[in-house]
Amino acid sequence: MTTVPTDELYEKYLQKANDEFRELGEEIARASGQTPVLGSGHPLGDVFMLKYSVQPSEVQEGVAFFGRSGQAILKSLQRLRVDPLAVYGTNCLKFAGAEEEESRPWLTRELHIVQPKLLVVMGEEALRFLNELEFPLAEKLTESPELAVALTLKSSP
Repeated sequence: MTTVPTDELYEKYLQKANDEFRELGEEIARASGQTPVLGSGHPLGDVFMLKYSVQPSEVQEGVAFFGRSGQAILKSLQRLRVDPLAVYGTNCLKFAGAEEEESRPWLTRELHIVQPKLLVVMGEEALRFLNELEFPLAEKLTESPELAVALTLKSSP
């Protein structure tokens, strides 16, 4: 039996993730007739950041966390000493005016592709949307203001 080197195996997973994201983007565009706002960051990121809806700058570029919000996230990651290559960010809704029902399967596929170790949900709408997804054995998430305060205090200079 031949053993595949770890780097080669990782590259295969990365290529598979990139292919799946390309297919997902094409599927969303076909279904909606619009250019989708796709996730940004590493397709196998350990940290998955999720916000609810797209912003005008994201619609213009077709990329989640583009513009001021993306720059703010990058600065926060630097202060926390988190490698930006360990992070993937996306929106619940994939284009302006998207319906929640049509968007749920797309987010579910993104989560299956990335398989993150940590999920950071940004806001009550995103939390509600995420909790309405149907994942086997998944538990509902709840707000944790204490954690948000702890992260804020830790990242303060």
